[in-house]
Amino acid sequence: MKKTYEKEIAESINDADNLVLLGARADADIAYLTKRIVDLERDATRYRFLRDEDNWGEDSGSDCWEVLGESSADSFDAVVDSRIAKNA
Repeated sequence: MKKTYEKEIAESINDADNLVLLGARADADIAYLTKRIVDLERDATRYRFLRDEDNWGEDSGSDCWEVLGESSADSFDAVVDSRIAKNA
């Protein structure tokens, strides 16, 4: 079956549109994964900081464990992030 010139152009345009859609989808996936990696790295930094006894020993100046014990979710992260910033 012989393709007409118009049909070839229409198929080419359709292919180009599909590539644009795939590119947009890939960009969205990359943005999501980049944010996810940043979040995971931040969580890993918090975890390592919490595991280091030097950051929470008697010389830390306050009862940080009590503050952490009374914190939840975002406030917990904020306390740990604050301690990390002080030790930086």
